[in-house]
Amino acid sequence: MNTLFAWPIVSTSFSVVGPILREDVRGSPPRKTARLDGDIDSSARGKGKQHVQDAVHRGIINLAVVHSNAGPPSLPLADNSSFTNPIHHALRILLDRDESIPFLPSSYKTVFDAVEIAVCLAGKGADVYQMLTREFDRACAEGIARRLSTGAGLPWLHNLVDEWRWFESRVDLIRALFTWLDRSYVSLKDVLSIKNLGYKIFNQRVFSGNVIIHDKLAPCIKEWANSERTAGGVASPHRPYIKTLISMLQILGLYGEDCSKPYIQAIHAFYTAESAALSSNLTSRLSPVAFVSHCVTRVAQEVQRCRDVLPEESLLPVEQATESALMNDRVPWLMRDGVPHLVDVQDMVGLRKMYNLCERVDELESFKAAFARSIETTVARIVLPVAAGEEMVPQLLAFKSFIDLLLASAFEVEAQSDDAASSSGLTGVAQKRGKGPFGYAATDAFAKGFGKRQRKPAEMIAKFIDKAMRKGQKGGSDRDFNDSLDAVLALYQFTRDRDVFRTFYWRALAKRLLLQRSASDDFEKAVIKKLRDGYDPEFGKGDEMFKDLALSKDLLTEFHEKWSDEKTFSVMVLQYSCWPYQPKKGRDIDLPTSMLFSVERYSEFYKSKHKQRKLDWFHSLGTVTLTARFPKGEKELSVSLYQASVLLLFNNSIKLGYTEVQQQTNMGDEDLRRTLQSLACGKKRILKKLPPGKDVNDTDNFQYNEDFVDPNRKIHINSIQQKESIEESRATDEKIQEDRCYLLDAAIVRIMKEKKRMTNQALITETVVVVKSHFLPDVRQIKKQIDSLTDREYIRRDEDNRDVYHYIA
Repeated sequence: MNTLFAWPIVSTSFSVVGPILREDVRGSPPRKTARLDGDIDSSARGKGKQHVQDAVHRGIINLAVVHSNAGPPSLPLADNSSFTNPIHHALRILLDRDESIPFLPSSYKTVFDAVEIAVCLAGKGADVYQMLTREFDRACAEGIARRLSTGAGLPWLHNLVDEWRWFESRVDLIRALFTWLDRSYVSLKDVLSIKNLGYKIFNQRVFSGNVIIHDKLAPCIKEWANSERTAGGVASPHRPYIKTLISMLQILGLYGEDCSKPYIQAIHAFYTAESAALSSNLTSRLSPVAFVSHCVTRVAQEVQRCRDVLPEESLLPVEQATESALMNDRVPWLMRDGVPHLVDVQDMVGLRKMYNLCERVDELESFKAAFARSIETTVARIVLPVAAGEEMVPQLLAFKSFIDLLLASAFEVEAQSDDAASSSGLTGVAQKRGKGPFGYAATDAFAKGFGKRQRKPAEMIAKFIDKAMRKGQKGGSDRDFNDSLDAVLALYQFTRDRDVFRTFYWRALAKRLLLQRSASDDFEKAVIKKLRDGYDPEFGKGDEMFKDLALSKDLLTEFHEKWSDEKTFSVMVLQYSCWPYQPKKGRDIDLPTSMLFSVERYSEFYKSKHKQRKLDWFHSLGTVTLTARFPKGEKELSVSLYQASVLLLFNNSIKLGYTEVQQQTNMGDEDLRRTLQSLACGKKRILKKLPPGKDVNDTDNFQYNEDFVDPNRKIHINSIQQKESIEESRATDEKIQEDRCYLLDAAIVRIMKEKKRMTNQALITETVVVVKSHFLPDVRQIKKQIDSLTDREYIRRDEDNRDVYHYIA
């Protein structure tokens, strides 16, 4: 019988067991044994065959355990201290940094086995644990603490970190060698693990009462951090040591307010001094813009330093302390000098930095106020100059576009508001409700800036739209053109003089429609709809203008059917109530005979249709297409009715003087001068002026220009008459002022009729509220109209109290 296992002599747990043979094996047939690569000869094959036969002969082998009445295992009779002495000797060597001490007299395996025997077999776990405690205490108190008792500054900190690294490595090694102590003793007793025991003793002996943290560590950390800050944020060679130090303090449970508070205090002291130097010192002072960039850089450096070294919970306090120290007492200076400059130069990156910085130091309200003041100042600077003309609106559009982009992308609160508005399905004008606080501040600031100058901004916006509607898309898409119109209309909301805009817009629209200068009737109707629905209900009048044009077209078709020889004659009949024209005072020009005949024929036709109506002819708005035959070719001239009346005179005369032309046309002096100037002094000179010159004088003569040449057959002669003259502008202003007086009178009478009795101040306040949707009235103008209504006996003063008015029924 073969022996399977040989157990130690002291063990009687198992008896020797031999194989039990079974003849009848009903399992699967024997399998061949895998052949090795080298077994290629016949002897190898024979060995494999013999192995299979032996397996069949032996059968299944069963192990039987025979119970024994023997007691628990026991150690041989000897002194148990023989197991602890080698362990003590090993601990002494492992926890001593004296390099003269020789290596362990035995292998790690021997120490491991000795601990197992002492703890598990000899039951000496408590003795081993006490021994380990004493050796940890000796190593920390007599070794590490003694070596760290001298020195200071960063070199001392390096020594501390080196000592910790060595001690930590020793603890890890002892944990591995004393595994059976943790498993069989510590796990059953209410005592600290080997690792926690070592760290606790290190803490007690090295960091006794946290005195060393206050006295030595805090100054070292401050010295290291300030050295990196002075070097511009470059990581110093000390950083790895600081990182290990912080990790050690966390492991020992010492990193808390005692460590973080001095660090935060050092941040505040360093950056407060730096902020003062950079904002007030004449030699090192930065501009507000550069100062903000410097603050952003410093905060980023401090945050990165914190991420590399300090625990995550220190990140927010460090960031806040840095920002607070840098911005302390600097906000008024930045708001006063920095924000206006950034807005003026349209520095979106700088404003984003300023916004983010103010947001983190809770100064967004100050920033919003400075931002609004800067917008107001910039808008006022654009609209106030007397010489500001056609360039006013493009400058306002560019600035408004910058502000819109800034609110949408740079200011986080505004972007969130826009997202909320978009998710709610708000579009167009209605999306204004999605504005955030900065959006509303910007809108108010634009309105205040526009209010610095009355009338002119509204007038220039109307003229800009007129110019755009004449040009049309010019190769662009409908969407782009529509967006550009929306941008211009957005400026309209900021002007208080809506009646001014309305007046100039109606006049320009009327000319475009009557002179057929509009690029698209569809766009005209779309703009009117936007103005009516989104800004001013008074723009409903525009629909009536298009109705007049449609009725005129139908009436003209009927006229042409009746008089087939008048196909080239076209007339538009308009209502005074829908168009910005008033009956013309005095006589108009004398038309050529051929034209006069057509006019009289149409007048008779119209009277036959509408006997109770009267036609007033506005020849200044008429246009004519003439065929001109020059020696070098025939041309088709598109001119105004005034220009055509002058040119037709030269069919009968080669040369005419200024006085002769005036007598034959009966044209006003200013109109005639502008007409002759457009024909003889412009780029396309159909007539010659003698003597040559830019101005038309009473003594000048004019003659047919036989040398006229132009590559185009169809030629449009720009009429100076189409441009607004000083007189027309003055007349428009007078009309606006007159309409305002009527509007104030109507508002005051309506208010008094409802209230019956009001004080002077209450009446003024209520009047402002009623008319502010049209314009913002001057108090003096309101008082003037109140006095006028008193004189006309619509209202009267109270006999006892002159400050009270009564309505006169």
